[in-house]
Amino acid sequence: MRLSTKLGAWTIAAVLAVAACGDDEGATGVNGSTFTAAEKSALMAAITNTGAFEGTPAAAYASFALMGLDEVGTISAGRSAAIDQAIESGISLAVSGMLASRYDAVGVQLTYDIQGQTGWFIGVVGWTGLNTTTNTVDELIAVYSYGDGTTAPSTVQGSFGGDIILVGAYWNGARYYAVEGNASITASGFSGSTDCSITGYTCSYSQGTMSGNFGFTAEAAETTDTYEQVPVSFTGLPAVSVTISDGS
Repeated sequence: MRLSTKLGAWTIAAVLAVAACGDDEGATGVNGSTFTAAEKSALMAAITNTGAFEGTPAAAYASFALMGLDEVGTISAGRSAAIDQAIESGISLAVSGMLASRYDAVGVQLTYDIQGQTGWFIGVVGWTGLNTTTNTVDELIAVYSYGDGTTAPSTVQGSFGGDIILVGAYWNGARYYAVEGNASITASGFSGSTDCSITGYTCSYSQGTMSGNFGFTAEAAETTDTYEQVPVSFTGLPAVSVTISDGS
């Protein structure tokens, strides 16, 4: 399965340019650690190297969110004490054979008017097992929606394969795309505005939060394997809202 998008090379170039404006010192992470520039760069490389979201907007937007936000949050579900202990001890879930039900995560909302095309995107991106030496992760996950127009909805809610464009993507060495399940994402609290300072574009961003939940059954892109994402939820997830235009 491969998803097409109208967003071209300008997206990655512009998004990464905005990303450079992020806080190089990082911020307190979900486990009391600092989310450093090295960690952000490693995650961007991991997203690119895995090709987990090839053909979708998710990869570029995940990269932007990492660099443009001051904080990282979590999306999580109930799970066993053994998985909790493994995560807190820094044990790789992939090596231990346990799939995650908690991810480090961020949210992103975007509206664009580029080369005469307008559209919006809203979604969350999560990961586990980030390694800054190898630029790898154990897992990547994204749930998002996108469409035409210059106004992004504050809430998207529906079923995968339903009436709205709703995408669920997962990677753990192989790529999976959701075929059944539900998701809800609500963005709120965006305030202030910071200029992205990208030559040739009018661009600004602000910080807020996202709340919601999702769970799905996914099919592998290259095999007949399936993956079951247990329902996860998130409240007050750090998020960024971006508006960008080339004036065309």
